[in-house]
Amino acid sequence: MLEFKNISGWFNYSKLYDEMVEKALENSTFVELGVFKGASAAHMCKSIFNSNKKINFYAIDWFKGSIEHDYMPEHFPEHLFGSNRDNWLYQHCIENLEPAIKLGLVNVIKKSAMDALSLFDDNTIDFCFHDASHEYEDLMQELPLWWNKIKPGGYFGGHDYGNWSFVGVSRAVNKLAEQYDLHITYRANEDSWLIQKPY
Repeated sequence: MLEFKNISGWFNYSKLYDEMVEKALENSTFVELGVFKGASAAHMCKSIFNSNKKINFYAIDWFKGSIEHDYMPEHFPEHLFGSNRDNWLYQHCIENLEPAIKLGLVNVIKKSAMDALSLFDDNTIDFCFHDASHEYEDLMQELPLWWNKIKPGGYFGGHDYGNWSFVGVSRAVNKLAEQYDLHITYRANEDSWLIQKPY
């Protein structure tokens, strides 16, 4: 059994992650963009572990937090800002995910979503979940580039779609769907969006 301590965060899309693992073939590649303290990555690792499948899972974050975290000081040690904050957040995430890291279930990569693009060839990712920057301008740059990395038949999704606190997410995802004539599945109970790439 794979067990983690309680990890704080905003993870409410466990069913989506479980479905993606259930659909996955052996040696699939999964990418999570935006890891924070590792709550969602921990669940993905549990799901992979329980499936007995070989899935190459990459959890990618620059570990500096996002703009909204500046208004949520309770998620960080008091008076922790700048490089001290991202060093702390990265180490904290590594400690939280240590049981899965030891088993080789996850590769935690400290890079921004843009810098991590070079790690993957086009059409090689089976599932990518975007929960990094929620800013419209960032998403307009990142989403099309990560879309190119998804395999035909693979899935691209993300968090906070339909969330009025992050209207830039819905706007950018809708623009992506309009550009490529895609169907968006809105998973309202999980505040998430999902698109399957046509074959």
